[in-house]
Amino acid sequence: MKPVRLCVHAIDAASAITDSAMIATVDAALDVLEASCSTPTERILALERVHGTFARRRRSQATAPFGRFIAHHLDLRQNRLLTRS
Repeated sequence: MKPVRLCVHAIDAASAITDSAMIATVDAALDVLEASCSTPTERILALERVHGTFARRRRSQATAPFGRFIAHHLDLRQNRLLTRS
């Protein structure tokens, strides 16, 4: 599977977790995704693809708390990458 698909699959699985392990699962999936990219630009684009794929696959959850958490978490990572480069 491609890294973006693997990441989205892990995030989908994390949506069923109801405790703090969900955050660790999402972070681990995003860490693997970022590690698969060689440049900050590729990482930012991959994070954007994850967000777009998640939003398309889970339209009903995009505005739910989990969907807002994912969007915010991806934005934080993208902003961190932008400030580093």
